[in-house]
Parts: sequence; structure tokens; C-alpha cells
Amino acid sequence: MSDAPSPGFALWLTGLPSAGKSTLARAVAARLADAGVHVQILDSDELRTRPIRQPTYSADERD
Repeated sequence: MSDAPSPGFALWLTGLPSAGKSTLARAVAARLADAGVHVQILDSDELRTRPIRQPTYSADERD
């Protein structure tokens, strides 16, 4: 077995709010993980809360 890293890839899911992007991402991630692929999900809703802990806009204004 080779220790050389395999090429990576990115899968971007885009769409309207509440269209099911996160649900689809989790389902795809589970299938890939079952196949032995290392998976990392970057969810903008989760990432958005990190740099700006108290945003000056509401969730309704953001959407």
C-alpha cells in the first residue's frame, strides 16, 4: 500500500435557504466516509458564527 496522498476534491452545494443543502451534504458525507474517504463539511451557517460572535444583523436580515 502506498503512503502517497491521494488527490483531494471539493464538492460545493449551493441553493436557496432551506433547500436541503445541509441535509444532502451530510448524506453524501456519510456515503463517502463509508467508502473510506476522509470528509470535512464546511457549513456557512456554522462558520458564520465564528469570526463574528455577535453579528449586527438578524437571521431574517441575513436571509
